[in-house]
Amino acid sequence: MKLNLRRLFKRKQALNPPVELRKSQTSDIKQTILSTAISRLSPELMVLCENAYLSEPLTRKGILKRSHDVFERWLRIESEDERVKEIFAELEKRTDLKNKLIDLLKNAMIYGVGYLEIVYENDTNPASEEPPQTRIISLELIDPKTIFPVYQADPNKEDYGEILYYQQEIKAMPNRVIKLHPSRIIEFKYDTLADGRRPVGVIEPMLHVVEAKITLDKSAGRIPKKVISQIITATLKGDGVTQQLLDEWAKAFAKMEDVGRFVTPEMVEVDVKEGGKALDIKPYSEHLIYQIAGGVGVPYTVLLGAGAGTLSTSETNLRDYYSDLRDLQVRFTPIIKRLLDWELAVEGVNVGYEIVWNEIYADEKSEADILATKARAIDLLINDGIIGVNEARELLGLEPLPEFEEEAAPFGPRLRGGRYAHG
Repeated sequence: MKLNLRRLFKRKQALNPPVELRKSQTSDIKQTILSTAISRLSPELMVLCENAYLSEPLTRKGILKRSHDVFERWLRIESEDERVKEIFAELEKRTDLKNKLIDLLKNAMIYGVGYLEIVYENDTNPASEEPPQTRIISLELIDPKTIFPVYQADPNKEDYGEILYYQQEIKAMPNRVIKLHPSRIIEFKYDTLADGRRPVGVIEPMLHVVEAKITLDKSAGRIPKKVISQIITATLKGDGVTQQLLDEWAKAFAKMEDVGRFVTPEMVEVDVKEGGKALDIKPYSEHLIYQIAGGVGVPYTVLLGAGAGTLSTSETNLRDYYSDLRDLQVRFTPIIKRLLDWELAVEGVNVGYEIVWNEIYADEKSEADILATKARAIDLLINDGIIGVNEARELLGLEPLPEFEEEAAPFGPRLRGGRYAHG
């Protein structure tokens, strides 16, 4: 049975009409289309995914949870030149980088793709051209329903398969279409099909699950009234019963909530029956919740906010979950590097650096166990003379101590009693 997803949601959103081209532009547009390939999702499909996010609480909770957890512990910049850290701190503050990346991931999970526009200082260049070599002053979230990439489709061109520009439809009076240079846009796809272009979010593959969950939730609300409540029937006796009288009694019974307060004449015989046993919907709802949890990539216990006692029974799922978050962090690293490299070039700083994401732990116990294991390993390395104190502190993410700056671990193990004694 084919699901009619269009009747899934009450909220109706009017899709913006396509931009009409002037006749004078038609020939130029046809020529352009021959050498370009437009890649965009159906706006109708994107609206369905958006409404599913707004209509199903668990789906929304899972997307919010995952998008925040990825960036919760955030990152640090490691470099021998302190200017790199200072430049990144200023960039982070100006652009509200962490929150903008959370929104970018959230949109990618809902629509399949998210976009940020990079805004440059004193930028008077046309949007279709490269920006000036000035500081980045902000990052602006773009509605994915209004923008899409245009690729070079002519195999005879050197830039075949590359993004020529992004086309954005500005919904204002009057409506207009603009081209944005690729260096002005950050694009993040949550997942893609085999061609690498067609984005896929978490909602699209489970629209039928969301529909079933919403239907079940509505049914759960009707069950107490239709099944558990008392059923009242009435029989009118006598020769003077007319259709009008029947209609009047039907209206009276429709408004009745408490049979104990009903007083009836002899011509009416009232019978009250208890409702049947309500259907237990828990097995059905649990199945759908598991489907939603798997779809958004959040463990069942995390999605429902289970307590610590329950978490101990699903440590494997939690480890997988936090491993997936680390994989997502790796995918965001090039975006952060792109922004920081631009700022360093503007400031004339040409030094190496490393982006290090802070560790993510499933819970405090796991964090303590990992730190204890790391401490024991570092202690052995120090005792064996392989590393020095400041090197050990660096492994723990701590600042070096001045009194140990000149210290260097000798080559090989130190001569001492025990296993490394040599007479």
